Amino acid sequence: MNASRQKKLSLFLLLALLLAQTIQFPLTGLSKKKKSLPQQTEIEAPPSTKPTSEKQIMIQQWFSRGQWQLVDKNYLKAIIIYKKVLELFPENSRAMNQLALAYYFHGQYHQALTTVNQALKTDPVNTKLYFTKARILDAQSQEAEALDNYLTFASLDPTDTAALQAQQRSDELFKRWEPKLTMEQKAYFTGLRFLSMEQPEKALPLLKRFQQDHTNNLNAYLLLGIAYAQIGKADQAIKSFKILTHKAPDNPMAYFQLGETYARSGKSDEAQSAWQKFLEMAPHSEQASVIHQQLLNKPAL
Repeated sequence: MNASRQKKLSLFLLLALLLAQTIQFPLTGLSKKKKSLPQQTEIEAPPSTKPTSEKQIMIQQWFSRGQWQLVDKNYLKAIIIYKKVLELFPENSRAMNQLALAYYFHGQYHQALTTVNQALKTDPVNTKLYFTKARILDAQSQEAEALDNYLTFASLDPTDTAALQAQQRSDELFKRWEPKLTMEQKAYFTGLRFLSMEQPEKALPLLKRFQQDHTNNLNAYLLLGIAYAQIGKADQAIKSFKILTHKAPDNPMAYFQLGETYARSGKSDEAQSAWQKFLEMAPHSEQASVIHQQLLNKPAL
């Protein structure tokens, strides 16, 4: 057995010993407990898809155990569990998000923000991370930044179960900050709010105005492209995303959105090209496995 495998085995044994001490009920008896997990707005749910490898099964087990520690408000134990998971799987953005939440609930905001920022570098298209970051910033009274992240999350994924909570809190913050905002900032935040409410036709003129006034703002092109895509104007969406890839060739979100729009337009070759660039930049994104599968299933010419 080589040194690398010995190290992994030692970490597995350490996790097993740790969990034997911290978990007060057997894993097989979870379904018999009456206490239920908090809603997804509090703690991220484990993957709903059936695990297909030993690694995925192991991750799902550790996640379940870590979540119960969060439920019981044993935040330090949850922190220990998720840190050990990340020793085994250092690029797992879901584990980073859970660790950031554990830090957040424990009041360790600096560590929470550092962790979620690292997660966003690893997986910039994981929308849940923006919600976690917003809550951390909110707790630190960085309300303008929190407002931006709440609305970014709800705009990118308005159907998420936590989107309503993000919208409600962003409305409170917007009312508080509106007198201090410039006209351009109001247009930007109002456009985001309309996107979060799935009203892209109302968001579009506001985001166009903001983009015209801020030609170097990368988010302006991203959000404008999303608005165009949502109202079915794929050509304009593609144009906006392509401008973004030229202005920021190292931006994985731009290539991800470009690939998605090409795919919905039936342009599979262009989608494949954009997604390949995304995979080069964010190989550990949760979306990477989905895209790999789509590329594998691409019909031969």
